[in-house]
Amino acid sequence: MGFGVFGEAPVFFTIFAIVVIGIVCAIIYSIATGASTAIKNSNSPLVSNRATIVDKRSKLLNTDHHVTEYYATFEFGDRTRLELKIPEQITGTITVGDQGVLSWQGTRFKGFAREIYR
Repeated sequence: MGFGVFGEAPVFFTIFAIVVIGIVCAIIYSIATGASTAIKNSNSPLVSNRATIVDKRSKLLNTDHHVTEYYATFEFGDRTRLELKIPEQITGTITVGDQGVLSWQGTRFKGFAREIYR
């Protein structure tokens, strides 16, 4: 009662099916998590508060296509901190130590109005 040349085929197809189901589940989870975060951010209030930039960093996501995300850490008067992903255009216009008014909604950066001292 062998399968001849294809004796291992049922095992292969079982493992293949498990891998494909795992990949599909990971994709669905990623989409659901992203949608949940977007909905949560949209339902959060828009908040503005005085803050100081205490750190900036970048995260290289894809070396082949040079895809980079940029982050800034803001510190408030009560010493609490918040790190937000910021647009690439903003990263060149702000520096550690800048003070101003940060606006954000949930985990979404909305803007930073830097105070300029003369």
